[in-house]
Amino acid sequence: MKLRVDPNHFRQMLENVLIHRGDVELDTNVGTFTPTRVEFRDISLEVMSIAATYDREFFIEYDASDEQIPFSKSLLNQMKRGFGGGNLMSVYTEDENIHLEGETEHYEESLIEIAPVDFPIQFREDDILGLVPESLNATVQILAESEVLANLPKSEEYLFRCDGEKLEVVVEDVGRYTKKFIPIVERSIGELEVKFNAAYYAKVSNQFSGEVWLSLNKDAAVFSQKKDDCMLTYMLGSL
Repeated sequence: MKLRVDPNHFRQMLENVLIHRGDVELDTNVGTFTPTRVEFRDISLEVMSIAATYDREFFIEYDASDEQIPFSKSLLNQMKRGFGGGNLMSVYTEDENIHLEGETEHYEESLIEIAPVDFPIQFREDDILGLVPESLNATVQILAESEVLANLPKSEEYLFRCDGEKLEVVVEDVGRYTKKFIPIVERSIGELEVKFNAAYYAKVSNQFSGEVWLSLNKDAAVFSQKKDDCMLTYMLGSL
């Protein structure tokens, strides 16, 4: 595998697939490379799953066959400290090592051994929603700006409530905070009341910029985004 890529794009990809916000949630996420794209799937956190694809057009140059490459949080730590001095960097594997190479910097580490993982959730590619679970049955489904969904007050849990006409979130701490979500598009708006872990919700909702689909039912929240060259989805289980 050999990639040439904008350093900012590569860092953003690592942050997304390792769920970085403040700190890094995953130690590793394995990229499954094909000649046309790289796919990530992870369910190791149990309460949350990730599905993401990055097409070859996401990269400046893309050369890969069918192979699996682990991306570790130590690679992200290197990207946070450096490799921002130019418009181009290389990422490649050689002799059981993975390399990051910028205009003035180079980093290498041994490839982590990949343990077989069963990913039980089947995802399908929707032309509008992006990657969504095959079994998705949304009671509420809206398109909203990512800033609308993110940056809620700190708490232990968030209560999402829909009366069939409007969706709002209730945050209880010292006092009570309520926010009504104003959607760009409203596909479904049924009655629902469901809670989510606030820390995980914050990590997921802050991974996006631009417009995001939020699909809710009593079991889960699905955040999905489709762009021209990539798709990013998180599924968060309810409390």
